[in-house]
Amino acid sequence: MAEQDRVVIAGGGPVGMVMALALYKQGVPFTVLESLHEPFIDQRAASNHPPTVAMLGELGLADDIVPEGLKAPIFRIHDRVSGEMVAEFDLADRAFEINRRAGELIAQGASAGEAVATIGQVVEGLATAPVLRDLSHRLGVEMPIAQEVHAALFEGKSVQRCLIDLLSREQKDELAGVEDWARRAFANADAVH
Repeated sequence: MAEQDRVVIAGGGPVGMVMALALYKQGVPFTVLESLHEPFIDQRAASNHPPTVAMLGELGLADDIVPEGLKAPIFRIHDRVSGEMVAEFDLADRAFEINRRAGELIAQGASAGEAVATIGQVVEGLATAPVLRDLSHRLGVEMPIAQEVHAALFEGKSVQRCLIDLLSREQKDELAGVEDWARRAFANADAVH
């Protein structure tokens, strides 16, 4: 970009101002165009998702902005026409966050036990992996991802080797034989109940 070229930012709301800061830090000239004479009092940028918070951190803003926000433990999605709630997610359930952190530690070379010790909490995903693998064996269902997750967690196989083995598998119709599997699965379920 030549020195005289400027980036024009349409709107001086939260997104426009963050863009202006990012450009300023990169030494890129810009002009912000805003039609209002004072801040607009309305819900703009009402929520920040983790990638946004990470970006704000890179710009040096997260330490000031995040403590000012409210943490919403429930995230709801509403139909835009009827207003009816169509989905609700309980973000207070930290299982996803804990499982992700454990996965990151294991990918960096920690054992499953070391990951649990570092986190200091129960990691539900670790208990699920052997159950899923055993179920797939019992039902005769090939579940290569579940097998490789188990191998990485409990058999000392590196995450990198698991990925290589998964990606180098022979391609095939993943739904071949699904009807036979469904009959066996439902027959087993009926036998259990």
